[in-house]
Amino acid sequence: MRTLFIRIFLWFWAATVLLVAVLIGSVYLTEPDVTLPRWRLSHTFIQLYGHDAAAIYDNQGCSAVQAFFDRQEPFPELDLRRNLTDTQGKDLCGEKLPAFVSDLAKRAAATNSSKFIRESGKTLIAAPARGPKNLPYVLLYDLPHGRPPAYAVPLRTWLLRILALLVTAGIVCYGLARYFASPIRRLRAVARRFASGDLTARVGNDPFLKRGDEVSELGKDFDEMARRIEGLITRQEQLLQSQRRLLGDISHELRSPLTRLALASGLLQRRVAADAMPLLNRIDRESERLNTLIGQLLTLARLDAIPRPEVLEPVDLKQLLEDIAADAAFEAIGRGVHIDLRAEEGCHVEGSRELLHSAFENVLRNAVRYTNEGTTVTVELQCSRSSVSVTVSDCGRGVPEQDLPHVFEPFYRVAEARDRESGGIGLGLAITDRTIRLHGGSVEAFNRPKGGLSVCMSFPTSRISSMNLQPVSTAARLE
Repeated sequence: MRTLFIRIFLWFWAATVLLVAVLIGSVYLTEPDVTLPRWRLSHTFIQLYGHDAAAIYDNQGCSAVQAFFDRQEPFPELDLRRNLTDTQGKDLCGEKLPAFVSDLAKRAAATNSSKFIRESGKTLIAAPARGPKNLPYVLLYDLPHGRPPAYAVPLRTWLLRILALLVTAGIVCYGLARYFASPIRRLRAVARRFASGDLTARVGNDPFLKRGDEVSELGKDFDEMARRIEGLITRQEQLLQSQRRLLGDISHELRSPLTRLALASGLLQRRVAADAMPLLNRIDRESERLNTLIGQLLTLARLDAIPRPEVLEPVDLKQLLEDIAADAAFEAIGRGVHIDLRAEEGCHVEGSRELLHSAFENVLRNAVRYTNEGTTVTVELQCSRSSVSVTVSDCGRGVPEQDLPHVFEPFYRVAEARDRESGGIGLGLAITDRTIRLHGGSVEAFNRPKGGLSVCMSFPTSRISSMNLQPVSTAARLE
């Protein structure tokens, strides 16, 4: 099997070979008549050669210069040019030079830099030189069948070569990146669909699965993992649905015996002696408590079974909280507890008024039940263009930090004995959590710094229909 490692190696190896080929090709394309030189002259050597010739001319004259050139000529059969000229391109020994040679010498003298031209398969270099008398001269020097030294190659030629290398490297790297990134991008898109809830998302018959490398194996492993997770989730949902259906059926079926039990208790109270009444009253209280539990179980089962509220209507949260606070005030009076409502005007949520009433009431009654006697329970409604929140805070003992993540779980009770004494059964906050999430919101419980528990219920802006968002704080003491 061709592995990803081998493919990466081959790609980089091919890219290196291609870049070298482009470099060599760019040299020969920009210098089509060049063959490898039989020998090279560096810039420094030519400058020294010119200064030596200028010094000989200043000290010994033209014949000595010509003899110097003859001694330095390694290939006399090639008839190479060696001349020393003035700044006007005239040979100092009287030799008549072609016009293009004189022009080359003039340009080298004018710019005080080396110049070159090609002529008849040779490269003619003109290099400025000075002798002991500091007079300016120009050395003309032929290179046989060679290319000019690096310093003589025009900047434009080098820029073109570098540009060719960069373009080639860019094309190769783009192809390499696309080759490896494309299947990963497609696999990522499938993974996102699966993570968003589409359990049927699969790589399937995507062409990259046929490549036979590690990426294709990863795609196949993802499909296998997705199939197993889908199976597990499907079985889990079936179990949960069965559990909810069983819970709802049991709760519904218990309603009838309880109704008959209450009726029988009422009839029995007419026939028994007075000393038996406390026992019958106890039966009635326990029956009522059991009836409340069954009602909450049915509500919880119904909330788990529906994907969204059955009835959607604009709900004025301030008015709703005022009604709930007024009802809870009767229970609060017995413990000397005050309810302080601070609500802004114009906070509306689209949802079920009945469900929201039950959710807020559960939290408020829970706060009234567990706050210290003679304290205040604060209900605060805040509304903005991005969110709306309802926070209920008490002045009780709070909840241990390790229990905070679990207070919204069904049947979870922080203090078993205390909850039994107060009548709590651990379903009120669970119903609140289900209701708020059903409306697209979230609920959080946290301890207050000065003691007590706060429960914050928030809704996103998509669920809000804000009207007249002008904060008008009102504090109402309901006793």
